[in-house]
Amino acid sequence: MPAWQRLKDEVSKHHNVLNIFTAITWQERLANALQLCVNLTFIAYFAALFFALEYPEDTGLCDDQGTEQECLEIFSLFETEVGICGWTLSPYDRRSTICIFKVGTSGLN
Repeated sequence: MPAWQRLKDEVSKHHNVLNIFTAITWQERLANALQLCVNLTFIAYFAALFFALEYPEDTGLCDDQGTEQECLEIFSLFETEVGICGWTLSPYDRRSTICIFKVGTSGLN
């Protein structure tokens, strides 16, 4: 059997998207479509989960802190040594100090 024929047979047997259109019975087509949807759902869920862990978002928790001590006591769930907030000069007036979210300091590194 030529190599291109073997390749064609393998792709037609194991490729989820092509099996939706090339399966012989409608039950096989439906099962392949369902399997593809489940696989894509799992991939999207875990991609979102890992992105949320690696790139945390500013939830506004730092904005509510009024003192430097309160500000520096807020930690990430995964990094208990490095705080997610920083006490720094206000970018608005450059005279007062405020608690702000430190971008890129948290996550799974």
